[in-house]
Amino acid sequence: MRPLAYEVLRLLVENEGRLISKDKLIEQVWQRRAVTDGSLGKCIEEIREALGEDSREYLRNVRGRGYIFDPGGE
Repeated sequence: MRPLAYEVLRLLVENEGRLISKDKLIEQVWQRRAVTDGSLGKCIEEIREALGEDSREYLRNVRGRGYIFDPGGE
């Protein structure tokens, strides 16, 4: 996993169970560098691959808003 993907995962885990907006993830991880939603999407893809086939159950996308890491389910 690339360092940026790891940082996205770290931020999501630190905020377990809470919705983290795409904007906040980009702001915190990329720190004012120009970046697209595609870069964040690639990081999420890498995280899901690393976490395995069930990762969509606990790393959820809230369409148009952000992501929630909730290993305990909804």
